[in-house]
Amino acid sequence: VKIAEFLVQNGYVLAPADSSLFVKEQKGKLAIVLVYVDDLIITGDDEKEVHQIKSNLTVRFQMKELGELKHFLGLEVERTKDGIFLSISWCSKRQSTVSLSSTEAEYRALAMAAQECSWLMQLLQDLHQPIDYPVTLHCDNQSAIRLAKNPVFHARTKHVEVHYHFIREKVLQGDIEMKYINTEGQVADIFTKGLSAGKFENFRKQLGMTTRSAIRENNN
Repeated sequence: VKIAEFLVQNGYVLAPADSSLFVKEQKGKLAIVLVYVDDLIITGDDEKEVHQIKSNLTVRFQMKELGELKHFLGLEVERTKDGIFLSISWCSKRQSTVSLSSTEAEYRALAMAAQECSWLMQLLQDLHQPIDYPVTLHCDNQSAIRLAKNPVFHARTKHVEVHYHFIREKVLQGDIEMKYINTEGQVADIFTKGLSAGKFENFRKQLGMTTRSAIRENNN
């Protein structure tokens, strides 16, 4: 019996958003298992079930518990008295298609962001944490916002691949809310542009990002 089959047999449900995520809900409490090949992360507020599934997996698959999570697939976890901090590697890349205007480029980016938002909303639903309000996407291009809100295809965007109009569907459904943000306040620029030291620090603080040394100092 594979681990996935074993978890299902033990009452866990495979999450539609992620084929490696298994969730078991009992009386409002959760036990969550994330599987990657033969590495597992087990967590949840149902302490009894978490302890039980650990024991069952150890017996059935001769697994060894490695203690609190510190590293997983390039993700580093740091625990402090204030909570848990995550260090995630990231990269930027060129768009796979060529845009004819800045509006079109922003529109494509909005569509991709909307897809990520939809996936996160489904993931939270799978974890029994549904979102009953629209997710806000900020954009510093007014024309791209108008295109996303307008259900009528503009002649100027007829050459844009149909799947990029996914953003319009989500706006009309009320899942996504578009809001304009001035370029000076576009926090996402920290990942894509060379910024002055002052602006970089301002955006970093808004994102709640900090250095590992600061985390350790606060933890002492």
